Amino acid sequence: MAFQNGKILISVDPYEDAENSFDWYTKYLHHPSNEIVVLHVPEGFDLDKAQKDLAKSGQMKESMEKTYSKITELEERYNHKLHTGGLKGRVISVPSKSAGKTIIEVAKEEAAFAIVMGTRGRNKLQKALLGSVSDFVVKNAEVPVIVVRRPEFK
Repeated sequence: MAFQNGKILISVDPYEDAENSFDWYTKYLHHPSNEIVVLHVPEGFDLDKAQKDLAKSGQMKESMEKTYSKITELEERYNHKLHTGGLKGRVISVPSKSAGKTIIEVAKEEAAFAIVMGTRGRNKLQKALLGSVSDFVVKNAEVPVIVVRRPEFK
């Protein structure tokens, strides 16, 4: 069964679980009439603060360039996957202090009919203190959320 005629938001990060969720969606649920919005939320990256710090001193320049390079690399990887798979869609990055809130906001702005995401993201301490991003999205999104579990090791 495939979802038809709408936008699907796939949340990604630099980790293998995100790539697995993208691949799982394209293999099992994608319909050619769908548009994929691949969303990367570099969590904890405060663009406004970084720009202010950069204006005060040039010390942040190297760190920001490294961060932008990683973001660009991830965007290029998913643009390549869209292109080589013949998939209609685009990749966007939205730096934020809160990945969960941003995923929900972008899904709403894009009028996505569902969200697909992986399970990885925070370490055990962060999950204990803050909860997981996928838990937050599942509990707060206004559209269905598909959480793709990590495949078992062979």
